[in-house]
Amino acid sequence: MANLEPITILLVEDNLPELRLIQLAIAKANLPISFQFAEDGSEAVSYLLGEGEFADRERFPLPQLIVTDIRMPLMSGLELMAWMKQQPQLQNLPIVAMVHSASPREVSQLESMNVTHFFKPIFINDWQEKMKQIVSLLPCFVDSHLAPNRTNP
Repeated sequence: MANLEPITILLVEDNLPELRLIQLAIAKANLPISFQFAEDGSEAVSYLLGEGEFADRERFPLPQLIVTDIRMPLMSGLELMAWMKQQPQLQNLPIVAMVHSASPREVSQLESMNVTHFFKPIFINDWQEKMKQIVSLLPCFVDSHLAPNRTNP
């Protein structure tokens, strides 16, 4: 996978140990991913708008995917997703929600927004597999990273 542009994913997570576990899983999975991080939905909004410390789009490019926790302080992942759906330039940006557990109301909200969600794995190997699954669903990843290596079905 040499010389391929990495896929930029904005990971919105307030739990530092989980964030480190995800980073380690990505490194071990050897996926061409450039992660950007936000601690909560409010910081993710600033990132997506390119405000403040996120104004430099060379350092903080717009992501091709957002992976967000749904339960965070200040602005939850659900509030972030609702905000994004109101932004014309962000409406088509894929979002994946991570949950430890979800109430029927939260699941209903995710489904009504057409947001894919998964339960957070506990072990690093499970995180590696989950991230591979998520990334493989991105059309930009499939087109630019997998197409040249395809063989006849």
